[in-house]
Amino acid sequence: MDLIAELELTFQGHDPQEAERPLAATQLRYLRAMRAIGNLLKSAGQEHLQHPFYELAEALHDLSEGRRHPFFEIDDSVRPGRGRPADRHDVWRLRANLCAGICWLMAGGQTRDEAIKRAVRAHRRALSKLERAGTKTLEEAIGAWLERFENPTQADDAVAVALFKGEIAELEKRRVVLLAAELKDFGNKRIKEVARRASELLKKSN
Repeated sequence: MDLIAELELTFQGHDPQEAERPLAATQLRYLRAMRAIGNLLKSAGQEHLQHPFYELAEALHDLSEGRRHPFFEIDDSVRPGRGRPADRHDVWRLRANLCAGICWLMAGGQTRDEAIKRAVRAHRRALSKLERAGTKTLEEAIGAWLERFENPTQADDAVAVALFKGEIAELEKRRVVLLAAELKDFGNKRIKEVARRASELLKKSN
C-alpha cells in the first residue's frame, strides 16, 4: 500500500471506537499517520528521519491512553498569563478558509454583506463555533475576520494569513476564465467544507 492510500484509510476509514472515544480515536488516527510517514522514510533509506515521527506517534499513543507526555506540555516561555488566551491556530485556519469562500462569492457578483449573510443563513450553527464569546453577531465577526485577513499585521496568525493570500491569488487567476455562477459555486463549496470541519471541531470540544 502506498503512502497516499494508507493515509486515506487512516483518516477516512471507519473506527468502531470513535463513537465512545472520539478524541482518543482521532489521536490514534494521527499516530498511524506518523508511523506510515516514518515507515516511508525508512524504506527510502532515511531511517534517521524516521525516529522523530515515531517519537510523535508514541506521544500520541500515550495521550490516547491518558498518560501525560512532555511533547504536549506548555513551555514556560509561552505559557499564557492573565487575560483571554489567543484563539487556536486551527480556528484561525478555518476562519481564513471561510473568508476566502466569502471572497469567491463576492467575485461571483455578491456584495460583501450579501455573501456573509448567505454563509450565515446556510451554516449558522456550525460557523458559530469559530466565533469568540462576546461578539455581537456572527455576521459582524466574519466581517472583522475578513478585514484582518485583508490588512494583516505581525500579530495575526501567519499560517492563516498565508492560506488566505494563497486562496485569493488562486481566485484572481480563475476569475478571468470562470462564469459568475462558477465562482459562486466555488465559494459555496469552500464555505460548506469549513462548516463541516467546524462541526467536527464542535464535537471534539464538547
